[in-house]
Amino acid sequence: MVNKIKKIKFTKKGVYISLAICMLIIGGVGIFSAVRNMNKIIEDSDENFGEIGNFDNQIIFDDATNDTNKEIEDVLNEKEPIEIVLNFVQPVSGKVAKEHSMGELVYSETMNDYRTHTGIDILATDASSVVSAENGKIVSVLDHPLWGTCIEIEHANGFVTCYRNLSDTLPEGIEVGSYVSAGGIIGSVGASALVEIGEQTHLHFEMSQNGVSVDPLEYITFS
Repeated sequence: MVNKIKKIKFTKKGVYISLAICMLIIGGVGIFSAVRNMNKIIEDSDENFGEIGNFDNQIIFDDATNDTNKEIEDVLNEKEPIEIVLNFVQPVSGKVAKEHSMGELVYSETMNDYRTHTGIDILATDASSVVSAENGKIVSVLDHPLWGTCIEIEHANGFVTCYRNLSDTLPEGIEVGSYVSAGGIIGSVGASALVEIGEQTHLHFEMSQNGVSVDPLEYITFS
């Protein structure tokens, strides 16, 4: 009787082991199939993405909602900014007395020292008309404690022109937000810049592109 019971227990154990082995085999096959299917999905996704094209700036959205789909559509339809050909004109009639110098110090008669010169000084008689060097939008009109009356104009292609040492009396309509055309009068030469008051009467004119100071003589021909 004891032997019979042992035999029965052994038989049940064997059955359990066999079932476990079968389940492992079935599970392994299932996992293999799942992995294979997943790889196929990834490959198909890569192929579909490749058909869309390559974009320098890809934007990833967290949720595939209608709003984000609209954003994606807008991004894909967005065109690269067009470079506009600019023809800068001389902002005031006169000769250049001091050139742009960012890498070499130049002498300042007013301050009696050597310093960089972020623009050019154009000799002109007092009250000479100053014009916008290109079409643009006035972004700043201020009375600077050192540079006197100043106007900044924003142009295409990241350019900004700055006119310093102006007379404090400006033409009507010359204010922040106003649009001006190339050659349009924006003010007149004055003597408001204390930092250059010891120099001959002149317009201090600066240019920058994308926030970096550039030499106006590379863009404007002075007669």
